[in-house]
Amino acid sequence: MRKQLLLLLAVSIAAFSFGQIAIPNGNLESWTTTSYDSPTNYPYTSISAQSPAITVEKSTDSYSGTYAVKLKTIITGKDTSSGYFINTPPNRGPNSWTGGMGISGMPKSIRGYYKYNIADSACVILAFSKAGVNIGTATLNFGGIKNSYTLFDLPIPAFGQTPDSVAVAFVANKLINGQLKGVDGTELMLDSVSFTGLASQPALMNGNFESWTTTSNHSLDKWFHDNQGFTRTTSSYQGSYAVELTSFKEDSNGKDQCRYASFANFKYGGNCSPQCTTIDGLPYTNTVDTFAFYYKYFPANVGDSTEVSLNFKKAGVQFFGASYAIKAASSFTLAQLPFDIYQTPDTVLIEFRSSSWRDTLVKYVGAKLIIDDVHFKKKPGIPTSLGQPQEGIQITPNPCNGKFHIKGITADNSIVELYNLQGVKVYSNPSFDKIKDDEIDISSAGKGVYLLKIVEGSKTTTHKIVVE
Repeated sequence: MRKQLLLLLAVSIAAFSFGQIAIPNGNLESWTTTSYDSPTNYPYTSISAQSPAITVEKSTDSYSGTYAVKLKTIITGKDTSSGYFINTPPNRGPNSWTGGMGISGMPKSIRGYYKYNIADSACVILAFSKAGVNIGTATLNFGGIKNSYTLFDLPIPAFGQTPDSVAVAFVANKLINGQLKGVDGTELMLDSVSFTGLASQPALMNGNFESWTTTSNHSLDKWFHDNQGFTRTTSSYQGSYAVELTSFKEDSNGKDQCRYASFANFKYGGNCSPQCTTIDGLPYTNTVDTFAFYYKYFPANVGDSTEVSLNFKKAGVQFFGASYAIKAASSFTLAQLPFDIYQTPDTVLIEFRSSSWRDTLVKYVGAKLIIDDVHFKKKPGIPTSLGQPQEGIQITPNPCNGKFHIKGITADNSIVELYNLQGVKVYSNPSFDKIKDDEIDISSAGKGVYLLKIVEGSKTTTHKIVVE
């Protein structure tokens, strides 16, 4: 297997007309919208563009008042969606949660009424903070089969300081070693939730769940993406919509770091040893082509770049990959990314990222990439198929270090030309001497793949040369 090739190419603009190869929903115009209700002041739920199952519901089966919350767990195939709602972004571990809602004092317990349909446990997670710093997190379980509303009253440990904020999350199932373990078919009903030991409830508590907010998630058809950092935008190059990706902050073992947002035409499977498996991708058989798209990029720091990656597979095995650098651009810019691969693939995997996977420092948070009109195109002047080499023509050595010989040319004064993948001529000899067999030297052109064009009278052949 050839070593994966990493190409960091600056994108360029060109005014050519190309025949395009269709990428499903490559114009990014087809979306599926899911609308749902969530308790007001708890905007983060288990419902997302990639997990559209309705696992948080407004229910009229209430303990008091008109409404209660129903949390459900739904397992479809290998995908588990366990219902939860929370009032702070959950992209970091609970021990790092801050914010949520203001609170005056340290409560003694959290209480409420619930119904539960399995012999297991749900949980509430309370993360207390002061001046933006987490001072303690408690995960409290409650459960058992309850067919009618039953009181829970869970003591809260003291953390030695008086908080000014609390993040609250209710989850349909319990956590085991920090991981959510969903049980299919779980249903948890909640109502009349409050803190004890306080002079007054937090203003944003909404513990009676009488106030609800309708939210819409937009999922990009034919592509895969997470919800965090992914947005449908009307700032498009053409049509109505484009994709906007924004790098965000997440917790990694108690430490803040930058996480890129992405979208791709594939998703990763569960096994990443020794190499992550991938699902889907685009059926694709070209060996020489140009990948193109329009973009705007607003890096978090001057001089930063992000990347789009292409990976090619055959019979389920990835054999060639390339990553291309994308520089800052405040207006839509055409990126044209040519490639030449050494065997015919059956699948291509495409992934866009808001920042490089290498850029994990917090200073990279906020980088924004907007993408539109994604497609493959043929590059004029570059053959789409090399065909069979002319019998008798020998190029030695190949691969080479930039210096090689051609043997087997039979016609006098043949034309020999060499092009890079951008169509730029890097060598020309209009009267090649078949007797002298002089050495051809293109080492100054740099490493890469080149196309050798040989014209012998009325016959033209093309050969691939690799400079290492």
